[in-house]
Amino acid sequence: MKRSIIAVVGVVAVASLAVLWVTSAALGSPITPYYVDTSHQDPILLCVVEDELGDNLPFPADEWVKSLGEVETLYAPCAPNDNPLIHNIEVTIQNMTTKSFPYIYYVADEGTSLTNDDGLIGNFGLGDAQLAFEIDSVGLNTPLVYESIAADNIFQPNEIWKFVIQDFIGQGGRNAIPFDTLGIASLSPGGLSTGSLITPEPATMALVALGGVMALVQRKRKA
Repeated sequence: MKRSIIAVVGVVAVASLAVLWVTSAALGSPITPYYVDTSHQDPILLCVVEDELGDNLPFPADEWVKSLGEVETLYAPCAPNDNPLIHNIEVTIQNMTTKSFPYIYYVADEGTSLTNDDGLIGNFGLGDAQLAFEIDSVGLNTPLVYESIAADNIFQPNEIWKFVIQDFIGQGGRNAIPFDTLGIASLSPGGLSTGSLITPEPATMALVALGGVMALVQRKRKA
């Protein structure tokens, strides 16, 4: 009973955060991706609409995630899949917006490869799904290695994150940063980008969180 109450409180807290997030202004670069959950490592949260984040410019101030640097690292987010002959890259980014993001996904551009993928994300209707993973520190795949404010897997305003892309080979031999093009997968042309950062749109995130609360409540009633 005690664990059940804690679980419900936890889901309600996420839902509350999502609802508060909706009350803030919506972001400006919505995309409509599709997902393939390959069950490779961790499940991917399915959302109909996402917002893309990246370096200013071309991204506006309310979508600005600043690329601070990248270094090679021996840390492997998903060690069983790590190829010791290919470099793992630690990327450092900073949230330059006034918003907190409870979910952020890295999506490889077409031609970029990695091995700590949770599944595939692509542009709806184009059939171009690319390797993707959630940037977090839980589950089988744990790319998030540093949070400057709180170790809660929430990208807070002004916070600095470090995350690792395992066995990274960038499209055209380019680096993991910057995130300087609009669009994901095959619709990320030009610039130096080899990947994209996306986050569930606020309204979609609220529905997902509230749906989780209702599903948990229904399971408790049946128990």
